[in-house]
Amino acid sequence: MPDPLWTQTPPAVRRGPAPGGRFVVAAAAAALLGVVGGLATWVRPVPAPYFVPLWVTQYRSPAFPPSPAAEADREAIRGGTLFTRGPDTYGSQEATLFLRELQALAAVPTTERAVVYVCAYAVPTAGGGVTVYPADADPTRDPAGVPLPTIFERVAACPARNKLLVLDLIEPVGDVRVGGLRADVPARVPGLLAKAVPGGGLLVLTACGPGQTTHYMPAVERTAFGFYFEHGLSGAARAYN
Repeated sequence: MPDPLWTQTPPAVRRGPAPGGRFVVAAAAAALLGVVGGLATWVRPVPAPYFVPLWVTQYRSPAFPPSPAAEADREAIRGGTLFTRGPDTYGSQEATLFLRELQALAAVPTTERAVVYVCAYAVPTAGGGVTVYPADADPTRDPAGVPLPTIFERVAACPARNKLLVLDLIEPVGDVRVGGLRADVPARVPGLLAKAVPGGGLLVLTACGPGQTTHYMPAVERTAFGFYFEHGLSGAARAYN
């Protein structure tokens, strides 16, 4: 007599995937891969920006006082690991070559991030302007220089999607042949920038604000701005972010 059905062991049941199960698994896998890919992109180091260092330190005219601190800033910032891509502009300190480097910014690709660092002597001009002196300027004979709005316009015309102009203008306060004893060049920068680049589009970092002047740090033989600019980008500013 066969066992009652209720005492018999039921046969093993093989279950297939639920309707749409394969789609759910595939979607989950795709989502996981997307997250992993996104994290990989997020942790990937940001490429070093395209750096154009325009320090004018080799003045011919004795009317300009020497600026060894500016030269030391250039060597530290340009020669370190902060900026590893960009032209060698050490020989581009005369007016023609200085302007040529600014004009070359028009060829920078749109995918780039560009940083232009301008350090030079500067004086106010009539009508609220500012002139930046290249290495071949002679204020005792021909005081012609590069108008600051020209620098703004050429950097703003750079196609790079992100661009920063670092402006370290030095006032030659010790020689009345070059400019006024206290010209307050920084006070003119915002107005000139607004006229040259209306509507914004150019980020400018200045070494000092209106009523201020740049300072020399004898302990490290550097300018205060150049020293802390380098150290801040080297990681010292992380605690403040």
